[in-house]
Amino acid sequence: MYEKGIGSDVQATPAEVVLIHTSLSGIRRHFYGSLRAKQFLDVKGVVYYQIDANRDFSIAANLGDSEIFDNLKNEGLLKMDPLESDGTVLLPQIFVDGVCIGNDVSLQDLEEDNDFDWIINRRACGACLSDKEEDMEVCPNCNQVFKTIVPPELVYSGGIQQMYRGNNTAAQEGVLFEHPTNFVKNNNSNLNLNRNERYGDYQDEEEYNIAEEEYSELDIKDD
Repeated sequence: MYEKGIGSDVQATPAEVVLIHTSLSGIRRHFYGSLRAKQFLDVKGVVYYQIDANRDFSIAANLGDSEIFDNLKNEGLLKMDPLESDGTVLLPQIFVDGVCIGNDVSLQDLEEDNDFDWIINRRACGACLSDKEEDMEVCPNCNQVFKTIVPPELVYSGGIQQMYRGNNTAAQEGVLFEHPTNFVKNNNSNLNLNRNERYGDYQDEEEYNIAEEEYSELDIKDD
């Protein structure tokens, strides 16, 4: 039984949003950054997939997180941590339709510049931020190819955590949000044609800042 219910009026986020995070506190800035990214997405009311880089957790929970993580790494899509010299992956990382839009700091910057909502509604490219049509599979400005990361069978089998406001919707009977896999045009009356005009977010304004404790760059690395 979950304390928070999912309303029937909730709609799936048009784009596929994937959060790569860690539940381990080995590298504290990765851990706290992951918490901030999760809280941001939850407050915004984004429906997203949560991939834990902690293999012990994903294996114990019988999730396909490690498979997706390895695929992204093998394809060279995961960014390395510039503060580490041993090939440590930077965490968190957020992907929208297969495009990495950065970490928790990047989310804040995109939000402040009024770009985040346009990206997740497929009205702007996550790579170059140029305007585009919702059903485009390739950005007309930078030629970035958009794609889905999470296999549909993994979603339907419950092998991945699909999150909405802190709840794993995949674990709740009768609740499963489907994201368009072929980039079908998605009409959204809330979007204005002028990106300079601010439109309403998915929810009322809330704070999503998590205070970070002092940490050392010598913290133990994730496995």
